Amino acid sequence: MTDTTARTDLGPVTRREDIPRARRIVVKVGSSSVSGDAAGQIGPLVDALAAAYGRGTEVVLVSSGAIATGFPFLGLDGRPDDLATQQAAAATGQNVLMFRYQKELDRHGVVAAQILLTAGDLQNPTHRVNAQRAIDRLLALRVLPIVNENDTVATHEIRFGDNDRLAALVARLLGADALVLLSGGAGTKVAAARLAAEAGTAVLVTDTALVDRALAGEHLGTWFHAAPRP
Repeated sequence: MTDTTARTDLGPVTRREDIPRARRIVVKVGSSSVSGDAAGQIGPLVDALAAAYGRGTEVVLVSSGAIATGFPFLGLDGRPDDLATQQAAAATGQNVLMFRYQKELDRHGVVAAQILLTAGDLQNPTHRVNAQRAIDRLLALRVLPIVNENDTVATHEIRFGDNDRLAALVARLLGADALVLLSGGAGTKVAAARLAAEAGTAVLVTDTALVDRALAGEHLGTWFHAAPRP
């Protein structure tokens, strides 16, 4: 893939049409879009991310789906009720999910990196700085970070609650120009969008099937204007 990091027109995002020229963007995809029968959507999603990457934008993907991906490999028909089995499914599924992402990214010559976080990591100043530094370095090396909650060690009491919130916190942590929230419930997305927008990151909420058009700057989805940054 051609490296276009020398572009000088990358900058702030104030409207949908600016998304293709974002310096740094976070995209969040839900479990229902990348696991089970929907696993085939990983290819088109990666194509859209790679197109943004190819324009010189730094791309971070926040992806759910580890637990659901792990079900079949543990002989489970649905989501288990007990925490230990959920953690086992997450440990199994995260490996498979990353393999599927990397297989698709190989077509574009892009390398992925796995970042697993807990709510405690982003509440602890030292852990938060370490996470920011690591992701910043990966982006500088033109690696695509794929972030998920560390479900193997997270407990019910310290979870993010949903990966929409995690994506908003990652966008704030990295000072992203835009956050694109794909698929899932509207309530959690509105709350996450406000959290990111208050910190100066513009937010677009749309369907996973429209991700290529969204990252190309088309007028679609629900837009949240970013508040001025301090």
